[in-house]
Amino acid sequence: INIKELVYWLTMKRCQELLKIIKNKDLPKVSANKDILVSIIVLNRDGLSHLQTLIPALFENTKNNNYEFIFVDNGSKDRSIEYIKACFKKNAQDVPLRIIKNTVNESFSLANNKAARVALGKYVLLLNNDVEPLYGWLDNLLSCAEKNNNIGSVGARLVYPSKKNSLIRNPVRRYHKNSCLIQHSGISFEDEGMQFRPYNLGKGKSIFDPEVLSSEKRCALTAACLLVPKKTYWDVGGLDEAFNYGGEDVDFGLKLAMAGYQNMYCADAVLFHHEFGTQNKEKQTQAARRREKNLAIFQQKWFLKIKKEYWKEKIEGKTGLYSEFPLTIGVCESKNSLLNNTCTEFRKNGWKVLSLKKKFKTDKIQGRCDFLLQEGKDGNLRVKNNLFCEKVDTENVHLLKESLREFYLSPSIVIKIPAKTWKGAYSWGDYHMAALLKKHLEEEGHHVLLQIYPEWDNNEGKGYDVALVLRGVRRYKVKPHQVNIMWNISHPDDVEPEEYQEYDKVFIASEYWAKEIDKQISTPVEALLQCTDLSRFRPASKAERGVQQQLLFVGNSRGVHRKILKDLLPTSFDLAVYGKGWKKYIGKSLLKGEHIQNDQLYKYYSATDILLNDHWDDMREKGFISNRIFDGLACGAFIITDAVKGMGALTEYLQTYESPEALKEYIRYYLDNPDERIQKAERGMRFIRENFSFEQRAKIFSKTIGELLAFRKEAALKKPYV
Repeated sequence: INIKELVYWLTMKRCQELLKIIKNKDLPKVSANKDILVSIIVLNRDGLSHLQTLIPALFENTKNNNYEFIFVDNGSKDRSIEYIKACFKKNAQDVPLRIIKNTVNESFSLANNKAARVALGKYVLLLNNDVEPLYGWLDNLLSCAEKNNNIGSVGARLVYPSKKNSLIRNPVRRYHKNSCLIQHSGISFEDEGMQFRPYNLGKGKSIFDPEVLSSEKRCALTAACLLVPKKTYWDVGGLDEAFNYGGEDVDFGLKLAMAGYQNMYCADAVLFHHEFGTQNKEKQTQAARRREKNLAIFQQKWFLKIKKEYWKEKIEGKTGLYSEFPLTIGVCESKNSLLNNTCTEFRKNGWKVLSLKKKFKTDKIQGRCDFLLQEGKDGNLRVKNNLFCEKVDTENVHLLKESLREFYLSPSIVIKIPAKTWKGAYSWGDYHMAALLKKHLEEEGHHVLLQIYPEWDNNEGKGYDVALVLRGVRRYKVKPHQVNIMWNISHPDDVEPEEYQEYDKVFIASEYWAKEIDKQISTPVEALLQCTDLSRFRPASKAERGVQQQLLFVGNSRGVHRKILKDLLPTSFDLAVYGKGWKKYIGKSLLKGEHIQNDQLYKYYSATDILLNDHWDDMREKGFISNRIFDGLACGAFIITDAVKGMGALTEYLQTYESPEALKEYIRYYLDNPDERIQKAERGMRFIRENFSFEQRAKIFSKTIGELLAFRKEAALKKPYV
């Protein structure tokens, strides 16, 4: 006997064992569920060869049940419809048959929803045309559903079929490795960093494996065979028609679970599944585009929900729905005496410890374990992966658990700043804004990461719940699976309405421009002016102050003779300028330095009689107020600035000018009237410190994030989802 024949006959033997076990089940000859009408819905397109397996098995193994058969044909060009009519006329004349003829290949969701609308049964049963029901399948599905008053859906144990009894065709080609092994016993998820991939539980296991022999609750089930109460089906809006042959069944299960229903895997309902029978005919490029679009829709709806549930199960050591496996920590070989005791503490938390070779590469961690336990050069043990790192020992494993909860379960935020390098970032005002937001958002209970421009699209940032973009000189490509928030703080001329539209929420540092953009887009828009760090920008004591100046200007030229200096010079006033790129525009005597450290600015602002400020043309015209105004006022400085649209209440605490003549006149006046200048500055300082702190901005962002996350949760249940 040759090897192919040997494999074939061994495969057939396993199939016969399965059939024997199923047929010998102690099932009643008359179904206890005979009075329950089930609407069996089968979607088909050119699937005659599959129907020739499905229909005879359906008649043979569904004799004792009360069902109607709704056949949805998506423009088949073979004899599918003629075959169905002939079969029911000959073998099942008492079973109602309804045929829905679609002229085009409608999506799985749309076609099944169309059938479910006309279904008469208490239950609808979505059934692939490439399955083969076995004895007692529908009875067991119904029994499982009827036992639970809160059932959402019931799925079956799906098994890879054996090859047909033919040695002419290569019996080894497709199923010889999986023949009569489990194909599906529910859905779980795998963390791939920027997305959570659904996969079939039990795939490749023996049909006798204890893990697939008990009926269990699941987060979702495949629609290859899915029983759903009709009322419940429509309570969650049916299948989401945004999907096109891929992801709609997992989406449906998650909708049911979120609505409070239970999805059950019924181990006693068994069917062979000739997987992807008709989709193999689809062109690869077309299929790839379809899968990519489906995945994007799925991740946008469910990434944040799955992430929370997945890591919650792992951290708490209670897996089964979203995560099949407990938290797994890989341990490299080490002589550290604390290692064994620490691993014992891990196991007490329900975590799994996996021994690894000493030369195991960190970048190979994914797929084998969630974290590595490694010994550092300082002798300390650290648990880490690509995102998380924490020192640990026997005594503080409980603190590690708390850190994991904070890192993975609290809303996490990645702040995008446009600087090209970390070295250069420290001279950017955007960086200091981001660092202060990070500090105060962490005080609000968030985990926060800062990213510069080259890091914007890496996988680390994609794993966070929220992307907060400080929009200045560079555009960010939003990731739909995250909540995306823009704070447009500068360069409004570079931002088109369609870019604003991509975000879940837009904040604009201009009252005037926020109103204008709100008229043009549907995304919620809110004015949020810039702010200041009250711990850093404060009145300096006399001992801290530097040389007293009449006039001070701090800012880089960026290749432009800035407005206020152009309007002022030449001048006889005592003027000090700090910044880069000024040598060709002003005299050397006026340039006192190229840079002042951010944490030293308050000393200079406090020491000057008048702080000069101006705005770039687009910021002035669109009402974007310079952050220097907030910093200067917080230090008690008196400020003269060019006029900006929509300054509102701020105009009471500083002086704006319209022309070079007016600028010089105001300078003379306030130098001659120091009491008026000081009183105005003191009132401005109180106003800023009460209303424009980073602490307040962090609270606004934290509240907004909570609202947007809740909105995502509600939106996932809406139909259709766009």
